[in-house]
Amino acid sequence: MKKLQMFLLTILLFCCVAGPATAQNKIVSKTPEGLLQESTYSIIPFAFYNALLQFAVGGAVSAQGVLQDQLFGQLSVIGSSNGSFFAIFKVEDLRLPFSNRLFLSTRLYGGTLGKIEYFKGVNPA
Repeated sequence: MKKLQMFLLTILLFCCVAGPATAQNKIVSKTPEGLLQESTYSIIPFAFYNALLQFAVGGAVSAQGVLQDQLFGQLSVIGSSNGSFFAIFKVEDLRLPFSNRLFLSTRLYGGTLGKIEYFKGVNPA
């Protein structure tokens, strides 16, 4: 019983001492004019070729501070000529609406490989 009382007292003290939680990625940046930049976004298209995927194109979109000041989101998509497709969606520091102290960070990955002609060792041709 004594251990339970000490545990509950420790939890109570921790809750009283703990300050408000803030997002880790909150970055305050200034524009050249000196004004605070409320939200930023980037759009980056790209293309490449390699032996596994062959010719591939894709794009990445990221945004910070659009819906919430601390929120960061990113979406990347790649599609290739051999039928492969990949997508990555990332959200960091999404404040849950019912609490000021709970934040959600998650990543979702998905994709499929198309026809792959990839050889290990000596080329059979």
